Parts: sequence; C-alpha cells; structure tokens
Amino acid sequence: MFGLTTEAERARPRLVGFAQRLVQTPSLSGQEGDVARLVEAEMRAIGFDDVWSDRAGNVIGRLKGAASGRSVMLNGHMDHVDPGPLSAWEHPPYAGVIVDGRLHGRGAADMKASLAAQVYAVALLRESGRRPDGDVLVTAVVHEETGGLGTQMLAADGVTADCAVVGEAS
Repeated sequence: MFGLTTEAERARPRLVGFAQRLVQTPSLSGQEGDVARLVEAEMRAIGFDDVWSDRAGNVIGRLKGAASGRSVMLNGHMDHVDPGPLSAWEHPPYAGVIVDGRLHGRGAADMKASLAAQVYAVALLRESGRRPDGDVLVTAVVHEETGGLGTQMLAADGVTADCAVVGEAS
C-alpha cells in the first residue's frame, strides 16, 4: 500500500495556508505574475528538483523520478475570472477565509485550491522519502480563462508527460 495519510495530515496546515495565499492574490488573465511568484517560491521551498518559468509566464516544477518510468503532469491554471460586484459576495472575494472547513474566495474552486493540492502532492512524496519511477511535473499555467494560451505554450515548448491530470473542478 502506498499510503501517505500521516504525511498528508502533517502537511494540511501548510497546504491550506498556501491555498489561502493563492486566493488572497488577485490573478485575472494576463495578470498572473504575483500568484506565479507565490507558486514558484512554494515549489522551491518544498524542494522540487527543478523549478522554472517559461516565456508565457507558466511555472513548471519537476520532481525527478527514481528511474526511467512513465511521467505524469499535474496541470492547473493560476488565473481567474473577474469577481464582479462586491455586493454579490458573502465574504470579500480575496479574503481567502475558511468557514465551516471550506475555503471561500475568487478562484478557490476554479482552481487555486486544486493547484495548491497538486503542489503539495509533491511535498508529500518528498517528505515520505518515496519517489515514483517517472518524473512528476506540476504545471501552473496562465491565460486558461481566455483561451488556454498557457497550456498551448507548454505543448509548443515540449513540456509534456506520458499522462496528465488536470485539477479543474468546474
């Protein structure tokens, strides 16, 4: 069994805090720079083997596999749609508050919480001392809400994997 329950419980406060910081950082399409810097810094702090940004502004992190097995990409976007009228919000859109165990704010469901979970999946692997045979890439992309330019740029630049998991919940 490949259980990581203990590591997951230990990482939970850091994961939730990271998700909150992502939600608290506005990142409309074309304005993802601040959130990209947060993602890149978190990947480095966690200990990804390689972390870089491409010419589009995507952030790519890699955990090198222990062998030459199949690679997996965990893909998520950093941008969000406009929050609209503030009067429509129960909590301010960039507050990133936790209420009854749920994260509230613009981009929480689409898809900053998923992106935080993808980044912390690598943290769990590192902290457990386990390495999959193949590389694990986490790709945080730009411009998803306005046509998918970020993911298109990854493919054009040859940032690929044998399989991919897109964390889009909406």
